[in-house]
Amino acid sequence: MVYHLLNAEYISEKTGCGCTYFRGPDNICLLHNHEFYELVLTDSENVIHEISAVRTELPKYALMLIRPHDTHRFVDEGQGEFSYLNLAFTSETFDDIVKYLNAENNIKRIIDSENPPYAVLSAAQGVSIKNQFLCLMGDPAVPEPKVYSRALIASIFSKYFFNNIESADSTDIPPWLNVLCAEINKIENLTLTTDEMSKLSGKSYSHICYCFQKYLNTSPTKYINDIKLKYAKNMILHTNMTVLDVAYECGFENMGYFHRLFKKKFGTSPGEMRKSYNINSVM
Repeated sequence: MVYHLLNAEYISEKTGCGCTYFRGPDNICLLHNHEFYELVLTDSENVIHEISAVRTELPKYALMLIRPHDTHRFVDEGQGEFSYLNLAFTSETFDDIVKYLNAENNIKRIIDSENPPYAVLSAAQGVSIKNQFLCLMGDPAVPEPKVYSRALIASIFSKYFFNNIESADSTDIPPWLNVLCAEINKIENLTLTTDEMSKLSGKSYSHICYCFQKYLNTSPTKYINDIKLKYAKNMILHTNMTVLDVAYECGFENMGYFHRLFKKKFGTSPGEMRKSYNINSVM
């Protein structure tokens, strides 16, 4: 079942928007779309977003634009605690801001793109936008809250969405991305941090995320997790290491999360895979 959320339920007349802070896994939203637009800011790691039955793990301080036609939800796969904020605003507000910014030429690509556009912010940028969102929660602590909210939304669009759209004509993977992927595939690099990826590539993490999505149709987190799982499968089948040791060796600290990802990718649990392989080997 898909729920359709209405302006009247989520948009405040006083602020012209609606701001909510969510913490999971206790507060899990059901599959839905809405009458309004929504800016989502992740406030932790472990945020998994699903749209069109495809799930993507978002990094901390990912800023995403959810459009009215996007049917989506945030899900619990046993990854632990996570949190995010959203700022809802009407289609009329969106249209007014587009005209104000003279950005009509950018709209079609934003609206028609298969996936919601998003940018990954620095920690300083993420904290700043988070605090500005929070100023609009409950009884707003700012004068002229409707003007404040529109100015904030316009600033976000101008900085992170309208001026950062790259040409989609080129499909050749940049050399630096090939080099980065080769480094990521080394077993000693299975626990690369975002800062380490930026250092290896010489690119900002937001640009790395954009290019992974554009050229590889995945996120850096999912790409690395897939590599970890391939190494884990090999260890399960060809070593006597315990499942716990395999998980830790491949960079998974949460066993529940490891089991869920492993079963999702391979259709069986690590223990069952080893058992089946050993039986077939004997036969």
